[in-house]
Amino acid sequence: MKRYLMILPALVLAACALFPNENPQQIVFSATTTYSAALQVAVAYESLPRCGAMAPMVCSDTKAVDAIRRADTVAKTALDAAQATVRTPGFGDDVYRSAALAAVGAASAFASIVSSLKE
Repeated sequence: MKRYLMILPALVLAACALFPNENPQQIVFSATTTYSAALQVAVAYESLPRCGAMAPMVCSDTKAVDAIRRADTVAKTALDAAQATVRTPGFGDDVYRSAALAAVGAASAFASIVSSLKE
């Protein structure tokens, strides 16, 4: 945990550099849009029959579905927290940027996992 806390300032600076002209609310909205798009693909993949001996040619892997579910839980939690943070007045800019960066990271990780799916 200490390692993560040590790199947090660097991540905050990276977020500022990545999104210099966007406010944290816009960044979180963009991350939510990314998450929503990936979620649609994930739901479609999960709805496929599971792969196995008698499965059709297009099927979903049980381990991949489990990974999607775990990543979805993490991403949704991070996005909910970021949305609550950027909508709450009184925090400093660094807190808003950190929350926005967490949302971007979670949504990007989820989208990456979903984009690596194979039918």
